[in-house]
Amino acid sequence: MNRILYYVEPWIELSPDFRFGAFKDAVFQLAQLKKHAPELDCRLLIGEGICEAIARDGYTGHREFEVGVLHLDELTAVYKNAGKAAEAFLTGASSEDDLERLARLCRRALPGFEPDVVLMHETHAPFISKAYPSSLVLHSMYGMSYRMPLPRLTMFDPAGLYQNSLLARHAADLRAECLPASEAKALCDARNWFVSQLAPHDPTWQLIEPEQSRFDKLLLVPLQVDGYYAFNLCSEFETQAEFLETVLRATPRTWGVVVTEHSEYKPSLGELTVQRLKRSHPNLIYKKELNAIPYVSQFLLAHVDAVATVSSSLALQALVFDCPVIAAGSSHINAVATCDLRKLADVFELHQPRSRDPLLHFFLTRYHWATADHVHDGAGLYALLSSFWNLHESGMRGLELLPAPRSLRDVLERLKHHSQWRAWTTELKKRGIAPNPHPVHARIVFNEAVSFDLFDTLVCRPFVQPHELFQFIEPLARELTGNIYFPFHHLRREAERLARAAHGHRIEVTLDEIYAQLASITSFPRPLLERIKALELKAELALIAPRRGLVRAWKLAGTLGKLRSIITDIYLEEHAIRTLLAKNGFADFDLLFVSATERVRKEDGTIYPKYMAAVRQLQPALKSFLHVGDNARADGEMARRFGIEALVIPKATELLRRTRAAELLKDAFAQPSYDTSILAGMLANRFFSAPSSGADHASLCDGHLFNVGYGVLGPFVLGYVQWVIRRLRAHKVDHAYFLARDAYLVMKVFEEFKRWIPDLPSSSYLYCSRRSVLVPGISEEEDIFEIATLNFGTTTVEKFLNTRFGLNVAELPPKLLREHGMSADGSTFIGYPRDLGAVVRLVTDLKPYIYEKAMQERATFTRYLEQEGATDAGRKSAFVDIGYSGTMQRKISQLTGVDYHGYYMLTHNYVLHYFRDKVFEAWLEEYDSQRAPYKHSFNQFIPLIESLLSSTEGSLLCFRDVGGALEPEYLYASNERERIAFVEGLHAGAISFVKDYLGMFGEFSEAVELSPQVASFIMLRFAEDPAPADVRAFEGLILENMFAGAEFSVISNPARLLNAKGELTVAAMEHLVSESKWKQGARVSYRRYLPAGATATATAPAATKPAATPAVVPRPSAQLDRRTRLRNKLRNTPDRFFLDSKSRLLRPLGYLFRSRVASAPLRFAIRKIVSA
Repeated sequence: MNRILYYVEPWIELSPDFRFGAFKDAVFQLAQLKKHAPELDCRLLIGEGICEAIARDGYTGHREFEVGVLHLDELTAVYKNAGKAAEAFLTGASSEDDLERLARLCRRALPGFEPDVVLMHETHAPFISKAYPSSLVLHSMYGMSYRMPLPRLTMFDPAGLYQNSLLARHAADLRAECLPASEAKALCDARNWFVSQLAPHDPTWQLIEPEQSRFDKLLLVPLQVDGYYAFNLCSEFETQAEFLETVLRATPRTWGVVVTEHSEYKPSLGELTVQRLKRSHPNLIYKKELNAIPYVSQFLLAHVDAVATVSSSLALQALVFDCPVIAAGSSHINAVATCDLRKLADVFELHQPRSRDPLLHFFLTRYHWATADHVHDGAGLYALLSSFWNLHESGMRGLELLPAPRSLRDVLERLKHHSQWRAWTTELKKRGIAPNPHPVHARIVFNEAVSFDLFDTLVCRPFVQPHELFQFIEPLARELTGNIYFPFHHLRREAERLARAAHGHRIEVTLDEIYAQLASITSFPRPLLERIKALELKAELALIAPRRGLVRAWKLAGTLGKLRSIITDIYLEEHAIRTLLAKNGFADFDLLFVSATERVRKEDGTIYPKYMAAVRQLQPALKSFLHVGDNARADGEMARRFGIEALVIPKATELLRRTRAAELLKDAFAQPSYDTSILAGMLANRFFSAPSSGADHASLCDGHLFNVGYGVLGPFVLGYVQWVIRRLRAHKVDHAYFLARDAYLVMKVFEEFKRWIPDLPSSSYLYCSRRSVLVPGISEEEDIFEIATLNFGTTTVEKFLNTRFGLNVAELPPKLLREHGMSADGSTFIGYPRDLGAVVRLVTDLKPYIYEKAMQERATFTRYLEQEGATDAGRKSAFVDIGYSGTMQRKISQLTGVDYHGYYMLTHNYVLHYFRDKVFEAWLEEYDSQRAPYKHSFNQFIPLIESLLSSTEGSLLCFRDVGGALEPEYLYASNERERIAFVEGLHAGAISFVKDYLGMFGEFSEAVELSPQVASFIMLRFAEDPAPADVRAFEGLILENMFAGAEFSVISNPARLLNAKGELTVAAMEHLVSESKWKQGARVSYRRYLPAGATATATAPAATKPAATPAVVPRPSAQLDRRTRLRNKLRNTPDRFFLDSKSRLLRPLGYLFRSRVASAPLRFAIRKIVSA
């Protein structure tokens, strides 16, 4: 081997100097070769773009080598651009004539030169083999690791890259290899070393752990570079955005999709694209803070569950963590993939742990080479090229062309010399990023044996205190004993105390010993005690769930080959613990120590010597031990006493205590009660199970819609559905209709309960709205007046007639409208109650048109009701909705003649006369007096709660007969896409709460019901006293209200009133609050816009606290005289002042203020004149 040619891609790709860095690296490699072997003849073959870059840069490092130049005009005469050339070369589509033309150009550029070895980096050039048939062509690219802090590896492949590589061609054979035990152990050590370079210098984990709590799985999507052949030619995608959107569509909504940008190129996704994708896919996680971290993706591998990519080397690095890979194209990474995009949702079922270990071993021992030793070192590169050359000359083909495998231990020892962690810490310091080690992962990698406490560490109960389990099953124990007053909770705790005292509190007791004491206390017969004990065991096993934040630590320890043990102090014996571990995914332990079986405990340290002896008997060479638990004494102090490194992680409920949520739930912590404890326990286990939750401790929901859905909406709708189920069963209802739109989520929760209670009544979703039932129900003049006199706010005649009666102004006689002093096009504004008389007179004259419209809609709506079975008088049917006056129940009953039952969250007393003898029940409060000074606080937050419950569909107007088929016609809000994303994010959280609850309490779902006070407590407290972070998602949220003739904002968007500094004046804030339906949330939200030192002139209504009796909100008394009230209205809401004026001359001024067409001075002058 005497002649070496380095070929650098000559076509211009992303930029003219795109390959300049590769060229300089090629020069460096050749210089090192020449330094080691001066006799070598080394040359370069480059394009004109590199020549121009050399001239601009003044680079001279190449002068000792002869350089051949391929001219761009001659290259483009064959393939007009780099993309066309790359496509032909990668796919093998080049014609023999084209290859020969290019081969001639090469030979002409370096006349008389015949290389033995041709090197090329990240490119294909099949014409090189045509030009030099006897040469060995070696393709190189960056290996499975290259960037800090990991060592740089370079891959060499004589067959090609991507789908042409030896890896792609021989993947099945490589996977099928069986590693010798010594190499398998060495692979564990290699994995451990790679992770040890990441975990202690990981700046990502606190940013990603909150997302782990919100989603069932996390999928990492590392974006590549648009326009580069490694992406475009290995997939069907034109852009990263197209690729990402395809992944998002294929990903279950309960999985978060973590997106990272390429650290060395400008971002592929613009801000508008990200916002658009987030609107459609609330599970998209795109964080600027993450993308500000260089090479962020490799750190995220420890914190995600799978990776999806086209051709990123991160897929190869994922094998270190045994992380499943989804192939999104056709490249070399398909060799390590678990599945492709078509089976993305099944990736975890298809994944076979450790099945790709032979591939990882192959990379490290035969395919990927330490750059420092074998590329940038002349002797190492010479030896490597000689190995390839000798195999080539010997006629080897396929995998035989690769040098023989090296000892993985030898490889690992060399890699340890090339870690880039020092450079990495310097880079982080320069960027002002703290390299914060993960508290668990960083300790796992540096210890050989890892033991975990079980309760409150690997698994957790949904209670604040363990003994609340006994309180939970007390009603069931009373049922078993036939004694409604049986104090099981108290006696069970006393029995355990006596059992421990009998042993002098020196050894662990067993459940049998506890129940022996309970037998002495109660004198119950043995069969009855056995049934109670079985009930306790059943509840214990059912109500325990994995502690989400530590499952990854357990899996990581297994992936790294650590000896994993579980040590637990508990009265349950080993057979029960094994059942519990199998149920929760921890059956793959190496050693298990249960105090009730071993009769020694962590509490006094007596269990640790026994554990260490067992470990050393199993693996005598182990020297370092780590124990992870939640108890400072048993898991910390006692473990350290025996030379074990101890990591004490507070239990999830203790982490919750440090947040705003703990203040809200302080009664649950202070006063043991299993039902309130369930709320605290579930919130803690979901959001505070990680070593550091990363949550905003000043907020309840961390400002995230999923969290609002889980922690606020979830308990609320769960409690309501439990009540609905009980009432449906009590009344022996056959079929339940969940009414659009506010009962959509309620129906979804009901369906979740059906999985556990299969004999529930049948159910369906009924499309209806006040508008869709009131118009078909018009049969006489009183019906018209009932609709017309409902509050319509301020709107136009056109909108009023359309939304209330479905009339199109264009189809009405213009004369008729003019006779009532209204414009023929319906643009005249009307206000309630000022113009109520005019409106009544108008609809009286429009009766023939209204009756005709009612008849049309009655026909189609009745057909729809028949299709849904709602006209079947022989079936006992019920309506389930939010409330409040039973309009749907009343009107549909009038249409069909069927008497329906009605179940609502709250009902108002002004319909008592109609429903007095009917089933018209409410969960929170029945026949509440909405206008009374003392009423349920739910009334204060109806728009907010409706915004949380609303479905993703628009509001039903009516049904149309289209070719004999009924099609619904909807009315949508102006910001419908944003509203849909808002609703989907909330509902995802609420459904997750319900699923988590039923996953534990499902077997007891008929025996346990959260009281209305407990289930609604967090919702009403959230509504009354929200944190700033929790209200921002509601800013600008618009809901349509067709019967008010307009849309309304939950919290009005402040953007239009912000000054140049992005601030609000106090007056502007008060104006926005008046526009917002959620006043408390609006005030909290707008305070951040006020200038320093400014305060609002008004205060939010006093917060009320739901307790054992329904919460009440005092109605403010009207103490101001009329003139003062009008002045205040002019100052705070001038648009409303003018629009509500009785004077037609003044009303148009309202539009000047609402649209802000008039200048500020003019508006000020108008107010001054009118005020005077």
